[in-house]
Amino acid sequence: YYKLFCIDPSENLTEAAKRADNIIFFSATLTPMDYYMELYGAATEDYRMGLPSPFPTENLKVYCDYKIDTRYKVRDQSYDRISANLDLMLQSKKGNYIAFFPSYRYMQSVYDVFMAQYGSKYEVRRQEAGLSEEERLAVMAEFESSREQSLLYFMVLGGVFAEGIDLKGDRLIGTALIGLGYPQFDYERELIMNYFNEEKNLGFQYAYTYPGLNKITQAGGRVIRSETDEGIVVLMDSRYRKGEILSLLPPNWFPVKDIADLKREIDSPKE
Repeated sequence: YYKLFCIDPSENLTEAAKRADNIIFFSATLTPMDYYMELYGAATEDYRMGLPSPFPTENLKVYCDYKIDTRYKVRDQSYDRISANLDLMLQSKKGNYIAFFPSYRYMQSVYDVFMAQYGSKYEVRRQEAGLSEEERLAVMAEFESSREQSLLYFMVLGGVFAEGIDLKGDRLIGTALIGLGYPQFDYERELIMNYFNEEKNLGFQYAYTYPGLNKITQAGGRVIRSETDEGIVVLMDSRYRKGEILSLLPPNWFPVKDIADLKREIDSPKE
C-alpha cells in the first residue's frame, strides 16, 4: 500500500492562509515559538505573543531525579529507582496520581516492579491499549471515587489521557513524567530528521526533542487546571540538567527541586 506523509506542512498551510483575512493559532504548548511559527507557515513579521500561566506559581511543586537514565539501551536499569520515586510521590499526600511513560513496554516493566515492591500500599491501575469510548469514560470515573488509599494510574505519554483530560480540584494532585517524551525511532521520524538537517541542521530537535517536550508539557499540565488547584510534578531523566531541555519547560515549573528535597520534606514536614 501507499502512504502520503507530510514532512513539512508549512507550504500547504501558507497557501491555505492566503484564503483567509486572519488566522489565529493558540495553545498552552507552543514552545519553542520559532519552531511552531515555521511549521505553521507564519512569516517572520507575523504577530506572536506568549502569556504567563494565570495560576499561582506556588501551587505547583516540581521535582526531578537526575540520576535516572531512560535511554532505550539502559532502561532495564531504571525500574527500581522509578518505582521508589513513585512510592515517594504517593507518600507526599493521599490522592490521585498518574505516572506517564514513553511506551507501553516501559510502562509494563515498571508496573511489574512497582506492584511487587509497593503495590499493596496503594490502589494501582494500568492503561490498556485500544480503549473504546466507554472504557475511556470508565478510566476517568476512577478519579471521581473516594478511597482509603492513594490511586496511581500507569499511563502512556501522547495519548488521550496525557492531553485531553481535565481533572480539576483534588481529582488529580500529581504526575510523574518518565523520560523526555521522545517519539519512537522509525522511518518517518528519520525522514523528518534528515529533511530538517539539510534545511537548518536542526533535524534531531524537529523530529524528537520539540515533539517530545511538548508531550511532557501537556502531561504535566494535567495537574493544575484552576487557580485553586495544588499538586506536584516529578520528572525523571538525567537530561533535565541540559539547558536546551530546561528552556522548553513552562516557566511556572521553576524552580525545579531535586528529588532528595521531596524526601526531606516528607521526612520533616513543616508544622
